[in-house]
Amino acid sequence: MLSGLVSATRTEWGSRLWLLLGTLAINTVVLGATYHWLCTRRPRARQWWPGAVFGGFAFTVFQVAGATLMTRAIVRANPIYGSFATVIGLMFWLGLHSMVALLGAELNTVLPIRPYRDADGAGDEPASAAVPRHRPVRLGTVVMGADDVDRAVTFWSAALGYEAVAFPDADDEFTILVPPDRVGTRVAVHRSVVPVQDRPRVHIDLVTDSADEQQAEVARLRALGATSADWDYPDDPDFVVLADPEGNRFCVIDAAHG
Repeated sequence: MLSGLVSATRTEWGSRLWLLLGTLAINTVVLGATYHWLCTRRPRARQWWPGAVFGGFAFTVFQVAGATLMTRAIVRANPIYGSFATVIGLMFWLGLHSMVALLGAELNTVLPIRPYRDADGAGDEPASAAVPRHRPVRLGTVVMGADDVDRAVTFWSAALGYEAVAFPDADDEFTILVPPDRVGTRVAVHRSVVPVQDRPRVHIDLVTDSADEQQAEVARLRALGATSADWDYPDDPDFVVLADPEGNRFCVIDAAHG
């Protein structure tokens, strides 16, 4: 509607400018909300605003230009061809907007990793912060042992919201737990031949964003079968040590703890 008023010939230039800025602001906010709320993982504002600004500007240009062209085409056409032109114009307009939305999402994805950075790390970040073009290895799966694999899989599937993928031919009941979106570190469970360690050298940290969330998650995990582990805590700790039904120690962290 605002873009249609901008293209109106009788609208004063001062009013057109304000309408144009209003259209730009609305388009940017709507697109930014789309990138924030419709993603699998909600990104922070600094991660989605470049694509939102790019898309909002492009949307505004297309809307004003489209409204101007369509108005002139409809005025000069007879009713039949005018209606046909309107339908075709709307389809073309929706196609352009879809492309812009995808380009904005691609911009948000590419900018943080800067794939075209020079090998010497030239840019506004130090060379040590440059993302390598080829990573020989990456963290894929954290594997833990259990006496009762089914019981451990049931607990960790519910705790993490992961899906279990069993390997029927495995001798040790090896089972991988994967995130629903298949993105992120996986957890695997297999039947162990060694006893559980009271002070494991490697353990899992589950991270929350506040003390209230930490308390709520600890209560939820206990309801699923976790137990409190005997641990010597420091003063004012930011973690709670629990044990899964198989005795494997893990921590629930309050990331907001000072």
